[in-house]
Amino acid sequence: MTKKSILCFSKYYLPGSNAGGPLRSISNLVKRLNKNYFFSIVTLGRDAKTKENYKSISLNKWNKLDYSDVFYINPKSFLYLKIFYLIFKKRYSIFYFNSFFSFNFTF
Repeated sequence: MTKKSILCFSKYYLPGSNAGGPLRSISNLVKRLNKNYFFSIVTLGRDAKTKENYKSISLNKWNKLDYSDVFYINPKSFLYLKIFYLIFKKRYSIFYFNSFFSFNFTF
């Protein structure tokens, strides 16, 4: 059986912790469903309430993290065209938008 692919948009994700519940929910979703689904996550390259980018990741590139690929966007160079490119570059089975209130990640 081929895994279905899910493209998830979340303003914050691991290795962050300041955003609390939403990033933990997505992390747990990935851990529980990774046998049947492959997750690609698009997120900012920094934690909530900080101005420093994560040191352990590459910005504007796909990074392997646990059971998923994560694209960390450099907040200083956020481009909607890049988001559109990520959406259409690969065929995804499901799009998951984490927050209605995060304009940049649900637009």
